[in-house]
Amino acid sequence: MSEYLVIILNETGAEVTEAGLVNKAGAWLEAVPAHAVASTTADQVVAVLTGAGVSLWRETLPALPSAKLQKILPGLMEDRLAGPASAMHFALMGTSADGSQLVAAVDRSVMDNAAATLAALGHAAARLVPDFMLLSESEGAQVLKGPDGLCRVRLPDGTGFTAEESLTESMLESASEVVVSPESWHATLARAAATPITLKQGRYAGRADMVTALLWFRRAGLIALAGLILWAVTVSFETTRLNREADAAYTEAEALFRASFPDVRRVANMRAQARQEVMKLRQLSGGEFLKLSTLLFEQSNTLEGVLLEGLRFDNARGELAATLSFASFADGETFKNGLSASGVMVTEGGSRQEGARVVTDLTLRSAS
Repeated sequence: MSEYLVIILNETGAEVTEAGLVNKAGAWLEAVPAHAVASTTADQVVAVLTGAGVSLWRETLPALPSAKLQKILPGLMEDRLAGPASAMHFALMGTSADGSQLVAAVDRSVMDNAAATLAALGHAAARLVPDFMLLSESEGAQVLKGPDGLCRVRLPDGTGFTAEESLTESMLESASEVVVSPESWHATLARAAATPITLKQGRYAGRADMVTALLWFRRAGLIALAGLILWAVTVSFETTRLNREADAAYTEAEALFRASFPDVRRVANMRAQARQEVMKLRQLSGGEFLKLSTLLFEQSNTLEGVLLEGLRFDNARGELAATLSFASFADGETFKNGLSASGVMVTEGGSRQEGARVVTDLTLRSAS
């Protein structure tokens, strides 16, 4: 069995354009016919994506772990994009000596297509590499024209692109030096076996046989979104703005009440029941709940965009557990620092990205 099977996909990720076997030394052995790709076995499968739809920039990013950077990249790179960042997948493609990083962006539909195409062939690729990233970096722009007529270009700063020959010539007019890559097309593709570079990061990392499930959830999400829009339109015609705000406020208050006092099964008079439960907590815990919740609400008022999603008080531990959402990870850090400065011991249970918001679980406890 050969060491590597390299599969080349077109720019949409929906079609296999070529495939070949590469040995352990990184040498191209032989081409694999399209009809034989599914039945070909290898120690590892690597996919190469035609990079016409991949954009690459060199950026100076915050000093954060890669996992956190993945979550905030859509917001950081939004100004670079012509369309919405929510439709794009971002990947970190390497760090230079000065600390700057290469950031790649590709449409999520391309990533989904690539995964579906490989799954249909019975393969799960360990890496998905943009083809132009297989060229070597040098003092001049490296150019390699493939059999499809497209030119792969690697620029001195590490960035690159794949484009038609006429467009490539126009884009390289200002380049100080242009060098035709000395390697052959297949020798360049063979480098995919050894490179650690991959677009399979974040939600696509380690993804194998989940394509069907993902597509199902996408359809379900679209149906749910359509239902939500229909509901919103219906409500806007049936109620006045003031009544909508009042209903929303009551619903939010009831949800917060149930989250704060889960032992209360039936809500009849929320104000009276809340007063009663607070008095119980005050008697049992010496006002610890009121103290912590007051500090929490005071800190919420100092920072715009903070939403309280849930609240629960553990009387036995004297701890207040809160779930909040912020506009960014930085706002979350500012919020925690403000609580700590107020003399509250804050423990973070975890943070996660939900749409455009960052949801964080915090546990508050008095320092004394």
